[in-house]
Parts: sequence; structure tokens; C-alpha cells
Amino acid sequence: MNDTTFNPDTVSNVFKAAYKSDNAKANKEAIILACEFLRLFTVEAIHRASDEQDIMNTTTTVNEASNTLEVEHLERILPQLLLDF
Repeated sequence: MNDTTFNPDTVSNVFKAAYKSDNAKANKEAIILACEFLRLFTVEAIHRASDEQDIMNTTTTVNEASNTLEVEHLERILPQLLLDF
């Protein structure tokens, strides 16, 4: 796995902060799997937002077209992305 991923210590700390019980634990493999899931989710969100940006740029004039992903692009793809994951 050569792709950049989330830091397992950070993900573990986020999980610990969300646990309702102090006795709850996650093993190393579960944390690594969660990091991979978050990586895939993020990559998919970026790809879909980029596609949405391309669609929006084809419907706007050249002066209004942008090469930057905006929050609006993410907002437009978010409902379907959450349903798919």
C-alpha cells in the first residue's frame, strides 16, 4: 500500500473520543482498515466533485469557469456519495 493514507494514531484517537465506554478498544487491524476506508472515501469524493466541477464548467461561460474545487461541488455530490458508502 504505497498510497498516502490517514495516520492510524489520529484515527484511533478520534475513535477513542467517540467511544461511550472507557473500556472500548479497537485492534490495530481495525484501525488500519478504517484508515483505508477513509482514504477511499476521500478519493471518491474528490473524483466525484471534480466530475461535478467539469459538468458545471460546461454550463457556464469561459470567464466564469474555474479549475478549483469549491465547497459547492462537494455539497452537490455529498448526498449520493453518502448513500453509496
